[in-house]
Amino acid sequence: MTRPKPPITHRAKEVSQAGDRRPRRDPNPIRVLIVDDEPMARGHIQTLLQRERPDWIVEQSGNGGEALRKVNRLRPDLIFLDIQMPDMDGFEVLSEIDPNDLPQVVFVTAFEQYAIRAFEAHALDYLLKPYDDDRFLDALTRAESQILNRRKPAMDAQALLDLVADLSGKPTYLRRLTVRISNRTVFIQVHEIDHLKAEGCYVRIHVGDASYLIRDSLGRLESRLDPGSFTRIHRSSLVRIDAIQAVLHKSRNETVVVLKNGRKLPVSRSYRQHLKSL
Repeated sequence: MTRPKPPITHRAKEVSQAGDRRPRRDPNPIRVLIVDDEPMARGHIQTLLQRERPDWIVEQSGNGGEALRKVNRLRPDLIFLDIQMPDMDGFEVLSEIDPNDLPQVVFVTAFEQYAIRAFEAHALDYLLKPYDDDRFLDALTRAESQILNRRKPAMDAQALLDLVADLSGKPTYLRRLTVRISNRTVFIQVHEIDHLKAEGCYVRIHVGDASYLIRDSLGRLESRLDPGSFTRIHRSSLVRIDAIQAVLHKSRNETVVVLKNGRKLPVSRSYRQHLKSL
């Protein structure tokens, strides 16, 4: 004899109508990259992240070169970054990332001497190995808050690059530029640039027969390019020194730079003496 089914209560009806009340997965989860040459260190951070934020997308890199490839593909919101690595240190990794695309950065290192300067530059956080779970959770919560509230970045991009330069003991200059064209991204190696020319609020970058337009100022780009490799020849022109084939003095008031690709660029009077000294 089968027992009659119990009547559906009002509460049961509510649950039935509402469906599954479990929290839904975030359609746009935070993306994290862990960069450390020690597998155990990377694994420890990943374990903590999986426990505290199971919906986040987490990837690892064991060296700087791999980290840069994953940064370009993953576009992480947050990087846990070791400072001392054999092939490329953490500062060099950051210097290779376009400042406009810099994620939030939490330094993870066993070296205490970098901490004061990091905080002076308003670094998001600085985990000193070994750290406990509570300290990690504190950094994680701070990072999550900054990512979800992008009105006030944790670290200004230029401040981070200045920190990189200070801690590495040498100036940090651009090694490549990123240009977005429609639905693709073009990476321009700085050592391949012939010259740059200001065009209003934009700068046109000439590379061989190709040219790319980016929204920036020539002065700002000049400050981020190695002065040993680039020189100003006009208030609207910047030239890579190794791209120069000859300098023609057509007259007392007219000087022209001839590039290796045959292009000729005028040199203004105020920059002639500087060009001569090179």
